[in-house]
Amino acid sequence: MRLWTTLPCVLLVASVGACGEDSTTAATDAPSSNDAPTTQAKRGDAAVWSIRRGTELTSGTTTFTASVSRLGCHSGVTGRVLEPAVTYEDAQVVVTFEVEAAVGGSFDCQGNDQVAHEVVLDEPLGDRALVDGSCLEGGEAGTTSFCSPDGVRWPR
Repeated sequence: MRLWTTLPCVLLVASVGACGEDSTTAATDAPSSNDAPTTQAKRGDAAVWSIRRGTELTSGTTTFTASVSRLGCHSGVTGRVLEPAVTYEDAQVVVTFEVEAAVGGSFDCQGNDQVAHEVVLDEPLGDRALVDGSCLEGGEAGTTSFCSPDGVRWPR
């Protein structure tokens, strides 16, 4: 009989300990053998970019200036551009920009300004395409006119 009086207390203590953990965090933080490799975590709001007018790229290019614009409505203001994520692949170099996240408020959709941002690559472009990562399949801008037809920024 004593077991039955202490068992509910043990269960209560065990469940209270579990209540302190965010169940969504616990479920998503645990790696699974079925999970694909994760990409860089989202830090801000999506942005698109183009090669700044007057910038000439070559296969030896390791630095270029991008004109970055917030993808979403923000009353004409792109805001602070975050350092891009750059992925080097055999056939392409993918550059993905984000901008500081919008906070509160209501914004109109007049189009946002373009902010110049220097990109420094760890290796020359070579014969690889230079691609806006927001335009890739599953990217936030993939179905927009900013990515038409394929998000490739160089060569054109």
